[in-house]
Amino acid sequence: MQGRLAFYTALAAIFLSVVFSARRLLHTPDESALDDAAAFVRRHFGPGDALILATPQMHGLRDRLGDLPWLDADALHADDTLPYARIFFLAQKMLWRAHQPPRALPGATLTEEHSWSGVALGVYQTPPTGELLFDLGRDIKALQVSVHQRDGVAKLCRQFDRDRWTCPGEKAWNYVGQTYLEVEGTPRRCVWLHPFHDGRLLRLEAAVKPSDRVILTGAYGFSDHAARNAQAPVTLRINTGVGAPWVIRHGVQAGWKRLRQTLDTGDKITIEVESTHPGAAHFCLDLKVVGAAP
Repeated sequence: MQGRLAFYTALAAIFLSVVFSARRLLHTPDESALDDAAAFVRRHFGPGDALILATPQMHGLRDRLGDLPWLDADALHADDTLPYARIFFLAQKMLWRAHQPPRALPGATLTEEHSWSGVALGVYQTPPTGELLFDLGRDIKALQVSVHQRDGVAKLCRQFDRDRWTCPGEKAWNYVGQTYLEVEGTPRRCVWLHPFHDGRLLRLEAAVKPSDRVILTGAYGFSDHAARNAQAPVTLRINTGVGAPWVIRHGVQAGWKRLRQTLDTGDKITIEVESTHPGAAHFCLDLKVVGAAP
């Protein structure tokens, strides 16, 4: 009896796999559909908008629209949408539904739906939020990056190459740049901030508009490799120029830790990273400062 049950269970699994594979293949978008969808998005995309690609297989859309702000569907958190007024949600069109709406858009309203051969688009209006005052990834080129020795002597990192700051004479992994880091098996888009050896301090500074009651939001963590192999915790300090710095001591552990704080800002934000033993400290940070809702 158990053998027969196992046989029919396996048969049902094979059948469902074939059905879903055929369903996906029948609605795989061709190049012209991807071109049309990308052209439509570009015509209607504006400041305060962001994209979510719900179907990773449709990497052709990311290739065509890679210069626009993207949010990661698999790692989406409600705070990620705070800076954006509209979300363009792109997915592969299926037989019986255009797309599945994102779960991490509380209060969002579907305002438009469009489709092409194999491609579906839903446009969502998000609840009103404030201005995006600072985005570590977006504003990386405007950063001032420096390395500070224990005796206070500082060295500026003046070389910006494509998407990252590098410091002459330092190790290849001691750069500040955008990347995707594998955290708990999920690629996380963030800014690479590997601590420097000899107890030196990495400091990032950026000008911001002074504001009251802003929301500082983001996340940080070690890569999966670092969570197993890092030699010591990393200390992260965030100073908005008003009040005491926000100090976070991140231990050698797995996970993508969310951060959220409501505070005031002066005219500069400072981020500092250090570790007593930075071996294998593949540390990454995603940070945004969002103004109060109007």
